Amino acid sequence: MLKTQRPITSSVQNKASSFKAMARILWPPAIQDKVYPFAGSTLVLVGRLKLTHVIICTVLTTAFFIVAVLRPEGLKNELPISDASDLLDIQGASPSVPLHLRPLEPIRIAKANRFDNRYEFERHLGRSREGSTMLYRDMYTGTQVLVKSYSHHANAPMEPAWADLFCHELTTWPTEIPATLLLAGLEKVSSNRRHSAHGNLTRQSHRHASFQPGGLVPALDYFVALEPVFSSSSLFALLLRPVFPSWTTPRWTLVTPWRAGSLDYFAAVLKKSGGNFSPAQLDALHRPVFAGLVSSLAELHAKGYCHNNVKSANIFVDKDDDGGGDQWLLSGLGQVRHVAGHRSDLASGQRFWTVGAWARGRRSRWEADCRLDDVRLALKSYMSFLRAASSDELSFDGDLYAMRATWSRLYWDFVKAPVPAEELVDAMSGERYMTGADDEMGDDGRVMLMMDEKKEEALRLAVDMELAWTNVDGTWSWEGWWRWWKLGGLWQRFDQV
Repeated sequence: MLKTQRPITSSVQNKASSFKAMARILWPPAIQDKVYPFAGSTLVLVGRLKLTHVIICTVLTTAFFIVAVLRPEGLKNELPISDASDLLDIQGASPSVPLHLRPLEPIRIAKANRFDNRYEFERHLGRSREGSTMLYRDMYTGTQVLVKSYSHHANAPMEPAWADLFCHELTTWPTEIPATLLLAGLEKVSSNRRHSAHGNLTRQSHRHASFQPGGLVPALDYFVALEPVFSSSSLFALLLRPVFPSWTTPRWTLVTPWRAGSLDYFAAVLKKSGGNFSPAQLDALHRPVFAGLVSSLAELHAKGYCHNNVKSANIFVDKDDDGGGDQWLLSGLGQVRHVAGHRSDLASGQRFWTVGAWARGRRSRWEADCRLDDVRLALKSYMSFLRAASSDELSFDGDLYAMRATWSRLYWDFVKAPVPAEELVDAMSGERYMTGADDEMGDDGRVMLMMDEKKEEALRLAVDMELAWTNVDGTWSWEGWWRWWKLGGLWQRFDQV
């Protein structure tokens, strides 16, 4: 009898030990030691990261990624035909494409490193899930331009008039192209002169109020590029190109002005210049420019649209050589949507640009009003700029959470009580947020930073999480998954996600 009970007892003990082992795996030492519950990089620092942690995180990441990819078609970004009709001239007998919005050449041939004899390739700049971004030289004007080549045709339908213009090579286009034409306009070049861009909302005053495209990066050109199916560096090209020399694939291409760099690049340049700027000094220098950026958002919101993708990578610094001051311009209009973009709008037939806000299955105050979310992300981008350009990031982190600086009060006051963009512009000129007031506080008003390395690391990672760009309408990307795991993964506090 005793012999038959031993296996049972040992099996129970084995199960208990396995449960304890699983508890140790799912309850990392970073939490047991009552340190801020970051997994990922924290476990690497303490040397306790196990292969099991990586396997569990990889399995769950794959599962969530599959769910995100296989989500219902109704939740994918889409530009209905009713919105594309805003880009047509409907005063005639039949809708037609206005002359001021027609491209120079609707179809161009991609050969070697050129698009026809107009744009010559210089270098690659980056790649995203939408396509690749490259730097080209306009052989007609001699200036550098930014060329974005889309890797897919998206699912935004085109009106028949637009499809006729492009010879029906493609019948759908990426949302960023019609959104740029509608809101920022098309800036044409003729006789070595660049004509100012005017959005179609300006021309059709009988349907919309006048719209000034200031603060947005306009389009210089757009076309369908016919590229060879087989790349010149591919092994198949050597075998099949002589047999099928005329095989090409159409690809949408958007040309915009080349700016000096994004806001992240501008911050890195300021830091490397050796100016040793404090956050207060940077705020005093660049607060007026940031106010102009928020004013551009206010104008966009007043016309009934949200940018929906405000981040440092989509903010470009336009250096004015005439002494008129710099300007921060917004680009990346691929996720623009109407302010009234609620789920009920699909049933009511109202215009709707993107529906990704409900992909997560929950709503928040930022999801309820995309205008407030635009301002929130603009403030996050500005705070990230002040932090990256300052000479002492640790001082910035302490001042941010202590709300001792005017710029930190500006951020936290908005988080606690969000206001529209136009009200934020007025508030920034008030006494509470007056620039330069931080210099009068002295060292006694500053935050006494913690010297303990673990606490400094916790503070730094907490600021990273607070200022991390998270778009409520966006979908998860591999970069987002990596940031999520690095800042805590499965073990972070869910109330701070």
